[in-house]
Amino acid sequence: MALTKGVNQSNLIEATLPEKFDFPGIKNVQLIGNGIQSNIKGLTVRDRLQLLQNSFMITPVQPFPGNPFDIELKVRDYLEGSNSATYTAYVAIYDKDGRLLFVPGFSDNFTTTIITGEKTGQEINFKKTLPLSLNITAGNYKAYVYVKRISGSWEDYSDIEALRYIAGKGLGLNPSDSLVPSSHRLTFTPKPAVEVILGIEEDNAENVGFSRVGNKVIQDSQSVKLKARITRGIEHAANIRFNFKGGDGRETGITGSDNATFEYKNTNQNDTEGLSLRPQLEVFWEESGLRTQLGTEPGTNLRVYPNYKPVAKARVFTENYPTYATV
Repeated sequence: MALTKGVNQSNLIEATLPEKFDFPGIKNVQLIGNGIQSNIKGLTVRDRLQLLQNSFMITPVQPFPGNPFDIELKVRDYLEGSNSATYTAYVAIYDKDGRLLFVPGFSDNFTTTIITGEKTGQEINFKKTLPLSLNITAGNYKAYVYVKRISGSWEDYSDIEALRYIAGKGLGLNPSDSLVPSSHRLTFTPKPAVEVILGIEEDNAENVGFSRVGNKVIQDSQSVKLKARITRGIEHAANIRFNFKGGDGRETGITGSDNATFEYKNTNQNDTEGLSLRPQLEVFWEESGLRTQLGTEPGTNLRVYPNYKPVAKARVFTENYPTYATV
């Protein structure tokens, strides 16, 4: 291959190589000008590492804060004899303000996560599950990726522009992503953050209104009103559904109501420990006919005792009249 175009500047000759080569192998490079020829240099062109179009994805496409999400991609390697090669995907996700989405235990200053690929034939699959915090910034997120192949002493990349962009952002620069191909980037928008707590609603001499207590003692045939309270995302209440679980196998099924009442039984007069039950609340997001479970909230520990039969009656005299106490 002879390159006949160049620029002479301070005795330095610069030549532009083709952006793509049709075939891998050793390419002979020689500079020719003014009847003078340079020595022939060997340029090694290696088989490309191709990130398959549309294989880079976030699942679900609109992840819910507080729930995990998956990052997936797939590359094809045309390099012969690459059985000993290793493949690593570097993924960086930025919020609407350009800040890196940092996930403790997964992220560094340059990337949101690093994924090791698993090779099957010529294809290498990448997948990792990450948690998404309830406290993320709302808005559109942009994700970028590049894959590095190490084979012997050689390092190759699926796209050098994606590498430059992620590295530039990590160094605090403001690089342009205009040269990053569409196969190496995507945009997604998380759903609104929703947080719900489960408590008990009471109206008696001891407690009135909503309360969250660790333990509560009740007796046979006593009812408990479970109450869901939306503490974040109340503006999306129309999309939120519940399933109240009584802790004894009973449940309401999916409902739009934020409360449910369960009557508890324990007729075993020999039970001195009481039944230990733990109600729960399943929280769902419903939209366009699709339902997604957001999480499960634990409730109060209930201890259900029987109504014990009286074994003695004592007469107690007070200042004005006698009263009776059953024990």
